[in-house]
Amino acid sequence: MKLVIFNGSPRYKKSNSKILIDYFLIGYNKICTEQVPIHYLAKRNQNEEHKSIFREADIVIPIFPRYTDSMPGIVKEFFETIVKLELTKAKN
Repeated sequence: MKLVIFNGSPRYKKSNSKILIDYFLIGYNKICTEQVPIHYLAKRNQNEEHKSIFREADIVIPIFPRYTDSMPGIVKEFFETIVKLELTKAKN
């Protein structure tokens, strides 16, 4: 099982989302020794890499702050890109 975590906080590694991820991994590592990569959507220059990582993962956990009942723009943009990929793949 290939688990991948995407941190969608614009605050990168200084975010509360990162704190939640760290606590999740403490519990996860008690039952599984698999290294779980954390990818930061704030690194906009790695969008193509993020898309391929998303495609190859078995399980994806997106973690992001909620802003006034919505998500950060970088997360929305990422989700929209993934949906476009899936629609394109389904047509072919």
